[in-house]
Amino acid sequence: MTNVYIFFQHICILLNFFYQIADNSPLDIWLFSLNLQKNRLKMNKLGKLISIAILMFVALMSKAQTTQTLFLSGNGDGNNPKWDFFCSAGQNSGRWRKIEVPSCWELQGFGDYTFGRYYLKKGAVPSDEYGIYRTSFQVPAQWNDRQVSIVFDGVMTDAEVKVNGTLAGPIHQGAFYSFSYDITSLLKYGKKNLLEVKVWKQSANKSVNDAERRADWWLFGGIFRPVWLKAVPRQHIERVEVDAQQDGLLRLRLHTQHLSQGTNMQISVGDSRQTVSLDTAACQIVETRWKDIRTWDPEHPHLYPLRLRLLSSDGKVVHEHQERIGFRTIEFREGDGFYMELLAGHQRVNGFDTARVAQLLSSFTNLNFDEYAKAVPKAELDTTFSKPPRTVLRVTDTRGNMRELKTYI
Repeated sequence: MTNVYIFFQHICILLNFFYQIADNSPLDIWLFSLNLQKNRLKMNKLGKLISIAILMFVALMSKAQTTQTLFLSGNGDGNNPKWDFFCSAGQNSGRWRKIEVPSCWELQGFGDYTFGRYYLKKGAVPSDEYGIYRTSFQVPAQWNDRQVSIVFDGVMTDAEVKVNGTLAGPIHQGAFYSFSYDITSLLKYGKKNLLEVKVWKQSANKSVNDAERRADWWLFGGIFRPVWLKAVPRQHIERVEVDAQQDGLLRLRLHTQHLSQGTNMQISVGDSRQTVSLDTAACQIVETRWKDIRTWDPEHPHLYPLRLRLLSSDGKVVHEHQERIGFRTIEFREGDGFYMELLAGHQRVNGFDTARVAQLLSSFTNLNFDEYAKAVPKAELDTTFSKPPRTVLRVTDTRGNMRELKTYI
């Protein structure tokens, strides 16, 4: 009789999971499941089997909906793995050694230092060594039906990427922007794979060198930001550009791949949600309006969780994408300056305690939020010369920091 009771108890739990799936993210469901297991004091063999089945079901549902990531480097926690490394010239060059990733190789004892104003001295040339990285990694066998990309958040300066001896794509040029390659067809699923990255400190593109390698800072080389694998369903949201205005207008430029006819998208802003129809175009504009929103400004940096769910024609969640957004309107008035439009009127954007910290922060992934808050109190973040990593941008959004981008003519 006890077995029958426990069996029906677990059936109820499973039904509750279906409810959770309809109203929450896969992460919410997974945490809910773990919480059930943690608080269950007595469970017989049948109960355990049913619970395992529920967990497997939830895991499969999660994999079917969300973007999965697998870091090949350190990700900001201070525990950077070491890859094999060969430096062509300078310190510790000419033979294979180990190097932490991410890092600038000069700070790990390789290559030569050059200051970016070298050109002011007649006849001076910058150090131009290259480095070769190698590491092995294993891809989950369950990813064999997904599209897998390798993402580099920043490499100084040109990068050639090979997976299992095959080029992943054209050489990337430029240090301060992330880039990725679709390596689905190059991988051995469930087995060991080899990643090789050749990095040139100086770019083959003169315009890149003029912009990044002739400046008032030290010229470094290396994989200086994290590297990870990203796995998504065949039909997925590749990226989204968000324009959230102070009056509640939310404009999304949606970039997708392989959408089917009849696909809808559920948009959630906080606890509110709307559903819109999509066509099969790879890029499309979606506009919605939201009532009673709280605006973002430097003194009240209110942010909303934005959740986008692709829904198949029969209502199943195909893919889910999440962001954090703030509603604000920025206006430039010629001869007057920038204004931030709030519900109560207009606020001129000035008077901030300016701190030029983007160049410093962009070199670090292990960002201590408390230290940042002390160093940059309500400051403006200068992103003129380099794009900070997303970890930094999340902090600035939360703290109400403005971002500055100057254009030189």
